[in-house]
Amino acid sequence: MFTLAGFAVLQACNNDKIGQEQTTESGLKYTFLRRGEATQEPDSGKLMVFNMVYTTENDSVIFDTRTQNMPVAIPVRDTTMQGMLAEGFEMLRKGDSARFVVPAENFFNKTARMPVPSFVKKESNIIFRVGVEDVVTEEAYRERQMEQYQQQQEQAMKDMEVQLGKDVETIGAYLQENNINAQKTESGLHYVVQEQGKGPEVDEGDEVSVHYRGKLLDGTPFDASYDRGEPLSFNVGQGRVIPGWDEGLQQLRKGSKATFYIPSPLGYGPRGAGPVIKPNSILVFDVEVVDVTKQ
Repeated sequence: MFTLAGFAVLQACNNDKIGQEQTTESGLKYTFLRRGEATQEPDSGKLMVFNMVYTTENDSVIFDTRTQNMPVAIPVRDTTMQGMLAEGFEMLRKGDSARFVVPAENFFNKTARMPVPSFVKKESNIIFRVGVEDVVTEEAYRERQMEQYQQQQEQAMKDMEVQLGKDVETIGAYLQENNINAQKTESGLHYVVQEQGKGPEVDEGDEVSVHYRGKLLDGTPFDASYDRGEPLSFNVGQGRVIPGWDEGLQQLRKGSKATFYIPSPLGYGPRGAGPVIKPNSILVFDVEVVDVTKQ
């Protein structure tokens, strides 16, 4: 994201009409959709907190701060900003919502300080829609960020618990339907040991070599070390693999063969992995513990 700067109150703002497009002497077209605090003055010691989306003329989104679920903050009166967009931001106050139309070359060359991307016509315009939420001190903004982060983490934990319950129920129904007798851990992992090895037990920190085949619950395959002819080696419990593996392998010994039924929170969760493993996918792994090196 480019750096924004140059905040100063323009006297012309007092004459702005809501919803009516106007043009500055430089050629910047702007429309105020909402006006905020009329008496609010810029403060060079504070940050302007805002959401912004900018698009091409045909509404193709180039950037949208809302996808991060957290507004952007920029210093008030940062003198490094250039271009017509800087002029637009000079007009903004807390609570404002505005639309700016800036020539593509002006924005990319002067404000973003980069060449116009190939997907944007040089003679076209870039449309900016900006909503100013607040003007705050840097300390207040940091506190706000921390609070939002904590709220996001709490919500993520709640979502994970809900998803885990759904996945455990789905796995249970699948096992019952297919007459599979599996063991279940407190975390929700289900596993079936087809052959328990006679070698050393797998403990946290041990280096293991594991052959595997991975598939979705519907049988769709996505990866197999057998196809490459080489087992996967790593240290258990160090976060090198998904949580379901770290836990499941510690139920086994060298020489063991087993199947893991892994609910998505113990796999790749809501982010998924690659084209086959969609968000919140239940995973099934057939594993073989080839070797165990005790640490």
